[in-house]
Amino acid sequence: MRLLKLLVILPLFSFSQDTLHLLTWNIFMLPKMVSDPSRITRANLIADTLLNSEYDIIIFEEAFHRKARTVLSEKLKKQFPFQIGPAFDKKNQVLGNSGVWIVSRFPIDSVTSIRYKDLGHADMFTKKGVMLIQGNFNGHKFHLAATHAQAQDAMKYQKKRFKNYEQIALMLDKYKEDKVPQIILGDLNTEKKLSHHYDKMVSILGAVDPPTVCELEYTWDGKINQLAHDQTDICQVLDYVLYRPNNSDVTVGKKRIVAIRKAWTKKNKAYSDLSDHFGIETDFIFRK
Repeated sequence: MRLLKLLVILPLFSFSQDTLHLLTWNIFMLPKMVSDPSRITRANLIADTLLNSEYDIIIFEEAFHRKARTVLSEKLKKQFPFQIGPAFDKKNQVLGNSGVWIVSRFPIDSVTSIRYKDLGHADMFTKKGVMLIQGNFNGHKFHLAATHAQAQDAMKYQKKRFKNYEQIALMLDKYKEDKVPQIILGDLNTEKKLSHHYDKMVSILGAVDPPTVCELEYTWDGKINQLAHDQTDICQVLDYVLYRPNNSDVTVGKKRIVAIRKAWTKKNKAYSDLSDHFGIETDFIFRK
């Protein structure tokens, strides 16, 4: 009888798992030098929408605007009290911060932040880079590298992005630990349909890109996103969640592009999109 009970109990332990729910989202909160009266309205609505979500960690990109970020922080801190970033943020500085900001339900630690050496166009007036944090989720250690890479479409900017990725890879190699997965996510700004660029990005980062399963195809979709109205004919995948398993037993469950929406108005025009990008939610599954 004892043997029978043991055989029944063992599979329960063998297949027990913990699921980490992540969201990465470029929220289009540009610096104050860029005119946009909708920022505070959108910040309030974004916070209201995410406050009761199931996400454990949320990674924001383009969280440049201090007042909008303060609104988000104050509203989210009840459920997401552990907040890191943006990197290189100082009041009254000429150049902006990195724009990458992380909020979490459980303690996370900053490991390092690296500013990109190769930036051009408007990105020269930011401090874009990559921020590495460390977390321990129910006993499962992981690293998370959050970033927003060089923007713009021309090949000279793609070359700068490749340089950005090389810096990420060197940083991850430096802090690599056996059985500790490294998650790379954010707005990487490489178009997935350009396979020669996409393949090189994944190769430089030494990462795996899990398949995305959902009804939405693009993270930038000018056809259906009201705030991407200036590029209505452009549909691209620019945002990613990649990972390096590093001999860990972590796997990826659900990964999908999400349109997080809530009704608002500007100049008597109705909107529902809260950013010009859609987010990506991903479940990382740790076996106990």
